[in-house]
Amino acid sequence: MDRITTLILDFDGTIADSVKGIVYTATETLSELSLTPVSEQGIISLIGLPLTEMFRRMTHTDDEEFISLCTTTYRRIFKEKALDSIDLFPTVKESLLFLHSEGISLNIASSRSRGSIYHILEKEGLMEIFDIILGVNEVVNPKPHPETVQRILSEKGLSPEEALMVGDTTFDIMMGHAAGCPGCGVTYGNHSKEVLLSVEPEYIVDSFDEIVPLLTKKD
Repeated sequence: MDRITTLILDFDGTIADSVKGIVYTATETLSELSLTPVSEQGIISLIGLPLTEMFRRMTHTDDEEFISLCTTTYRRIFKEKALDSIDLFPTVKESLLFLHSEGISLNIASSRSRGSIYHILEKEGLMEIFDIILGVNEVVNPKPHPETVQRILSEKGLSPEEALMVGDTTFDIMMGHAAGCPGCGVTYGNHSKEVLLSVEPEYIVDSFDEIVPLLTKKD
C-alpha cells in the first residue's frame, strides 16, 4: 500500500447508513405508482446501481419515459421523507478526519445525485475534507463502468495504483478494478462478505476504521 495516496469512496452503504431510507423510498415509490411490490432484500440487492437501472430491474421495463417518472417520484419522496434520517456509519467521521489530517486525498464516486451527498456531508461538517465528489449526474456511464473513477484519477493526475476504491457492493469493486485500482470491500453495507469476495477485492474490512492502518502504517 506504499503508493496509495488517495481514497475513492462509495457513499451509500460505505459512508452513509442509508439502506432503511432507500428501501422505504423505493417501496413508497412503487406503491404510489401502483407497481408490483419488491421485497426488502430485492431492493437491497440493487443498491449501488443508478436509480434508472434500479427501477429498470424492479419494473422489468425499458420504457425510458416511465423510468424517468419512477426516478423523479423516488427523488421527491426521498427528499421529503428520508434525506434527513441518513446518518454516517460508526467510526466513519473520525476516520475520515484523521486520514485527511494525514494528507490522504478523499474523494467520492457515487450512484447518488451530488446534491443529496452535499446535504448529508454538510450536516456532518465534512464537506471541506473532500477533493472531488462525483454523483450519478456527472457521468455518462455509471457504475460498474469505470468512468467515475477514471474522471477522478484524471483530474488529480494519478495513476490507478495510487488510489484505493472502497465500497460495499460488487459494483464498486468492479468499477475500481476496471479502472485499474485496487479495491477494498466493506462488509457492513449492502453486499455480504461472500458476495464481495466473488469479485476479488484486494482488501476486506468489517469496520470503516480498519481502513486507516492500511494507509497510514509505517515500515
